[in-house]
Amino acid sequence: NGRIGFERMSRELRQAQVFVTALPETNTVPGNPPPSLFEFQDGHEPSTLTYIRYHLIGTALSREASYYSFPSAPETRVVFTSRDALGNAPTKTVIEDVTIAEGFENLQFWGGRLITVSATLRSQDTALALQTTLYARNISGSGD
Repeated sequence: NGRIGFERMSRELRQAQVFVTALPETNTVPGNPPPSLFEFQDGHEPSTLTYIRYHLIGTALSREASYYSFPSAPETRVVFTSRDALGNAPTKTVIEDVTIAEGFENLQFWGGRLITVSATLRSQDTALALQTTLYARNISGSGD
């Protein structure tokens, strides 16, 4: 389960265009712990303005696909930092939220262009700690 989850996240994180979730540089910043979810613009088809978010629902690693739009034009996708004429932020529409793997006890993300993903998986009385570092080669900006 860990390998499947990490492989799926790795492929997509390497292609990320823009980070929505701000990440601390390390996992030891006092007062700024690593988030347990990570959202970014999908880099496989950047023109569609689809956003991917990895997060836990209980012990399940979930992959959410979504887009942002304004209520006045719900079918027109916009960048998550967009503002309408009145300065209002767009709303998020979830396309799907599916389970990728199970048995996750925790999940953390930190770093810049080098993103570290850390997780602990548990099956009965056995725990497995996994960690990988990925290079976000297509990143063009962040949500900072």
